[in-house]
Amino acid sequence: GWYAILASSIEDAIVSLRESSDGSYYAASGDCRQKDIWGMAYMLYIGFPVPAADREAMLDFLYANYDRYLYKGQVRHLLAGEYWQKLLIDVVPETYQNGAYWATASGWLIWCLAQRDISLAARIAVEAASYLKEEGSYECVNENYQKLPSMVVSATNLYAGLKRAAAEFPDLRDALDS
Repeated sequence: GWYAILASSIEDAIVSLRESSDGSYYAASGDCRQKDIWGMAYMLYIGFPVPAADREAMLDFLYANYDRYLYKGQVRHLLAGEYWQKLLIDVVPETYQNGAYWATASGWLIWCLAQRDISLAARIAVEAASYLKEEGSYECVNENYQKLPSMVVSATNLYAGLKRAAAEFPDLRDALDS
């Protein structure tokens, strides 16, 4: 039916966002054609239908570059030092959606990275949970920067991703328990 046609067209179109040299995916095809950390993590987390080789390449990319998009267990949209090429409103670099780090995507990343390095995934989980416990559940953060306290999605997405990762990867649960 109509759903299958729509789903198939989305699956076919996403190929245009793939970077062939390293298997990463871009956020867009025109403006902001930049490597999308959140998009890749979420694509993997929801099981978006991509070829197995693409899936493995994205996991490899996220693992190889984790130190370029994580801060205290929270995740930038783009790699460190990169900023959106075009914004709807002016956003100072290193703040909000132009360089800040978000717990919204942390659970997805923990689940992804658990497939490559259990101890790394456990460390990120502890860092993210510790930040929320000690500082609060902000919409986004950076060094000397916090925006919108008491952001529910920051805590709930971290919780859901961590719970799923611990269920699917018993070694992660063991690493967190030790």
